Amino acid sequence: MPEQIIKAVNVSKIFNKGRRNETVALQDISLEIARNSAVLLRGPSGSGKTTLLTLLSALTKPTSGTIICLEQDISHWQEKFLTGFRRRHLGIIFQNFNLIKTLSVFDNIAVPLIPLPLSAAEIREKVHEISALVQIDHRLQYKAATLSGGEQQRVAIARALIQDPEILIADEPTAHLDSRLSSEILTIFSDLKQRGKTILIATHDPVLNGHPLIDAVFCIKDGRLEPDHVC
Repeated sequence: MPEQIIKAVNVSKIFNKGRRNETVALQDISLEIARNSAVLLRGPSGSGKTTLLTLLSALTKPTSGTIICLEQDISHWQEKFLTGFRRRHLGIIFQNFNLIKTLSVFDNIAVPLIPLPLSAAEIREKVHEISALVQIDHRLQYKAATLSGGEQQRVAIARALIQDPEILIADEPTAHLDSRLSSEILTIFSDLKQRGKTILIATHDPVLNGHPLIDAVFCIKDGRLEPDHVC
C-alpha cells in the first residue's frame, strides 16, 4: 500500500463561528494523499477547494478534525511552528503568483532563501539550477512586472521549489494561461513528479480532466467531498 504523505480526518472549517455571518466552508472532509502522487482537488468556484488547499498547506487551521502531514499532526500548531514547517517541507504556488513586481526574477526566486545561512554564491547556484529546471533562466535579470503570464507562473514554480520541498501545492496553476502554456506547465509538473515530488492541485480548469499526470481526484462541492462524477 502506498505511503500516505497527507491525511485529513473529519476536517471542518467554519468562518466567523457563532456570529450572525457564520459560514461553513468545509464539512467533515476525510482524504489521504499518497507520497509521490499528483492529486487534483476539483470543484466549481466557491466549492471550498481553495479553503481545503490552505488547510492542507498549513496556511490556516481547521475548526475541527485532524490534518497529518509527513506523519505529524499539524492541526493546531502555533503559527511560528507552522511557518518553519512550511519552509522546510512545502512549496506553495499561489493563484495570482504573488511575485514582487519591482524585483528581478532572480530576486523573486531567491526570496525564500533569505532567512537561511547561505552565501551569495550558494544562493546563485540554487537559483540558476531551479530556474533552468522550469526554463526561466534566460529571464533572471528581468523585472517580474515585464513578464508574460506563463513566465510569471514559471517564476512562481521556481520560487516554490527553491528549498527542494517534498510537497508542491498549486492553486489554479493554469487559470491565467492559454492551452499551450497550460500544457507546458503540466509538463513541468510531470517532470517534478518523476523526481519524487508529491503534487496537490486545486482547480476547476477542465484541461486537467483525465490528464495522465493525475493519480487521484477529490471532488469538492458545497464544502463536502462528493463522488468524482458530481464535479
